[in-house]
Amino acid sequence: MTGEDAKRKMMEDAELRRYAMGLLKSQAANLAATLLIAAISGRWLEILLFEAAFMTLRRYAGGYHSSSSTRCFFVSLGVLLAVVAGDVWVLCSPATAGAGSVRVLLLWGLAACAFIFLFSPVEAINKPLDGTERRVYGRRARIVAAVQVAVEYILLLSGFKSAGGVVVLTHTAIVLSMIAGMWLQHAERAEEKNPQREGDR
Repeated sequence: MTGEDAKRKMMEDAELRRYAMGLLKSQAANLAATLLIAAISGRWLEILLFEAAFMTLRRYAGGYHSSSSTRCFFVSLGVLLAVVAGDVWVLCSPATAGAGSVRVLLLWGLAACAFIFLFSPVEAINKPLDGTERRVYGRRARIVAAVQVAVEYILLLSGFKSAGGVVVLTHTAIVLSMIAGMWLQHAERAEEKNPQREGDR
């Protein structure tokens, strides 16, 4: 190995270490924020259910991915807060009281699951997928979504409205992430077809 090769390898290793440390810090910050929100809200079961359902399905369904760990942290925090607030509203609001609201949640959850079935996986601009990955991820996303919607229906029909509502809201968050990813792909393709000329800027 020449001196130039050794220097390049050292730089690559240093970059990899920086990336790993950034990822570790981001995950630690996400865990700390999740535990803090659970402790303040007292909704440990609902937040645990959200994290399990979201991380399992999101991995295969795809969608929007932040370009930095800091942005990822704040987006993840916003999604978690929105799901907790939405679940409190579903459980406590007079507008969502009664058996009619359960039927709405059942239909809402089914519609979200149908979207995931039809459009998974959605690749992010900074996380492209090859043909094999698209087939494998799509199949796994549909299997996971089917299992989760079955759990969602069991919870809602058994009277566990809060827990079932969390799964519905989780699928809603994933659908919105997929739509954002699809929109960014469309915007990038449009920009590639109609690039701005330097003289037009």
